[in-house]
Amino acid sequence: QGHLMAPMGMPQGTVAFVRVKSVDAVCRKVTKNGGKILVPKYEVPGMGWFAYFEAPGGTIHAVYQPMVTGPK
Repeated sequence: QGHLMAPMGMPQGTVAFVRVKSVDAVCRKVTKNGGKILVPKYEVPGMGWFAYFEAPGGTIHAVYQPMVTGPK
């Protein structure tokens, strides 16, 4: 089990993240529905992509899109 440091400028604490098929699609949906992107999509080399957002109610969440390796 690994530990991922919070991106620069994010408050310290526990943030739940959800594995998704597309970080880009989730970010579009978040902004369309009144949420705010706090940390745009960024790559964690060898792992995948993350983004942090604030839901309309004020809670902070993160989404994770794993890198695809091997045959598709």
